[in-house]
Amino acid sequence: MRNYMAANAVGITRDEVFAQQIINLIFCKIYDERFTKPDDMVTFRAGIQESAKDVRVRIEKIFAQVKKQYSDVIEASEKILLDDATLAYAVGELHLFCLIESERDAIAEAFEVFIGPSLKGGQGQFFTPRNVVKLLVEMIDLGTDDRMIDPACGSGGFLVESLREMWRRVDEQGEELSWPDHEIFSEKQKLAIRNIRGIDKDYFLAKVAKAYMAIIGDGRGGVFCENSLDDPAQWKSTAKDDARLGTFDVVLTNPPFGKKLKIDDQTILTKYKLGYKWKKEKGTTKYEQTNTVYDGQAPQILFIERCLAMLKPGGRMGIMAPESMFCNPSHRFIVQYIKSVARINAVVSFPEELFQPFTHAKACGVIIEKTPTDPDNPHDIFMAVAKWCGHDSRGLPIPHDDIPKIMEKFHDYKETGKIDYDHFGFTLSETDIVDDVYLPKYYNPEIKQKLKKLGKTHDIVRLGDLIHDGVVELSTGHEVGKLAYGTGTIPFIRTSDIANWEIKLDPKHGLSAEIYEKLKERQDVREGDILMVRDGTYLVGTCAIISEADTKIVYQSHIYKIRSYDHDVIDPNLLLAILSSPIVREQIYAKRFTQDIIDTLGARIRELMLPIPKDENRKAEITEGVGKALAHKRKARALARNAALAVAPTNGDEDDPEFMTLIG
Repeated sequence: MRNYMAANAVGITRDEVFAQQIINLIFCKIYDERFTKPDDMVTFRAGIQESAKDVRVRIEKIFAQVKKQYSDVIEASEKILLDDATLAYAVGELHLFCLIESERDAIAEAFEVFIGPSLKGGQGQFFTPRNVVKLLVEMIDLGTDDRMIDPACGSGGFLVESLREMWRRVDEQGEELSWPDHEIFSEKQKLAIRNIRGIDKDYFLAKVAKAYMAIIGDGRGGVFCENSLDDPAQWKSTAKDDARLGTFDVVLTNPPFGKKLKIDDQTILTKYKLGYKWKKEKGTTKYEQTNTVYDGQAPQILFIERCLAMLKPGGRMGIMAPESMFCNPSHRFIVQYIKSVARINAVVSFPEELFQPFTHAKACGVIIEKTPTDPDNPHDIFMAVAKWCGHDSRGLPIPHDDIPKIMEKFHDYKETGKIDYDHFGFTLSETDIVDDVYLPKYYNPEIKQKLKKLGKTHDIVRLGDLIHDGVVELSTGHEVGKLAYGTGTIPFIRTSDIANWEIKLDPKHGLSAEIYEKLKERQDVREGDILMVRDGTYLVGTCAIISEADTKIVYQSHIYKIRSYDHDVIDPNLLLAILSSPIVREQIYAKRFTQDIIDTLGARIRELMLPIPKDENRKAEITEGVGKALAHKRKARALARNAALAVAPTNGDEDDPEFMTLIG
């Protein structure tokens, strides 16, 4: 629809105008669905070969009704600006679907498509897919007595889904107590008006959310355009009275986040403990707040504190947050602050595709209860890893979606207290949490089960112990700066130059002999050393072994160098095979933490558990097999190089018998 409008619409060229128009049409469609009897023909339709003018007449009639009924949220001056042909096309595309029953949030998706990253990406306004919204709503266990707020409500996805969940419970109660229909309807209206609140600082989004709530079933009076992070004393009186801190049972939200977003208003930052810098106490892993205010703090961090402040004691919060906030060492102070006033009850990790194609942000959903964490009374934490989210990186639907399975697993656990351990759901005691890392994949129970099974035939050895005992040495490379690129012919090995156990034949960048001489002794590259990618997106854990011909190189800081000093304990070829084995690759994935937009293995490489075969013959076979594979690779590489040179031999190559033999 967006592409059609951009190419064909007359009189409109800007996406933000298209967005307003398409959202108005969606409101008309939802209104028509709600107020058309099941057996009657809908008014929102476009017939085959029907006149575009006739379609416009019907849509204008619906829109007039919408504006009249919801005059306080949709202005009387609003108009359908699309030309007849474009309007008929859009209606024809929309009338095929039932939006009220849809698994996707049409309004949020329209906003995503029409208000592209160039207009909203800087504000971090990326909306939560409906299946994830439903998951958090169900996990938070909304009751009809709960007052709920979303302080970053966007177009209203969490508000609408929360209202639907409350209504579902009213229907159940009405059926159980044989309430008449009018009593059920009245109770639903009360809930919408009394129990649901939303705030957004974007006027257009607040208006959309207000209209969405009105058309779905009222509750429009509970949506406010304010800056949730500001001092509530600065809000308008209606919001100040209706959304007071400490008065809500539930917060459900997906606050804006992005590495470039910063709140730098000192009057706001000084109101938050997380607006101040924190430092680690000497000799401990604990952090304490300092008196120094940040120059700028990420809004998602301040939202954590504000959301907790909105809750009553014992209240529950479901929040979408960057995964890095709950695992990276640099963010440990955030987790420690949360635990000082609340406890983390559940964490669900989502795939990178979740917010794509709009952003690559890696996110998790976290359920938090406003009850301080008690180390003397540890509680269980539900964790799950969704590897698929129902759409691909282009946003197109796919049949793979782990979220319903996680939802089912969570319900079973809450009802029975029992759980079968796999990545769709498992539990950990608070005492099992390591270094305040609340990342589900880090504790993947499937890896533990596989290692336990391998223990019958393998010695399971921690890499950090081999390093401690001097059997293996671990180091990293150096950065030389872009100005050094192309200054000479010494290969500068970057993460992209490592593949299939080898260093690429033609690395992208070369360095001068002078730079090489400065770093030669510090890097000390020898035959048999293993290079492993430490940081990146998809290459983390990829290995190459240094051959005799590869020792004159410089490698960057995003790469580990691993050296075996005791070949009797572990031969380099055997170590290469083990590091590349599926069970170790799974561990590497579990220990990769997202740092902004790239992943890093960091010092967690020392935690890798290496399965070394107990059978000496088996070890010898693997070592020999790797040696043969590497020899074949080197020969294949030489053959490929020489075949290319044979196209037009130079420097007397055609007189070299060995060269001519290699090329046949």
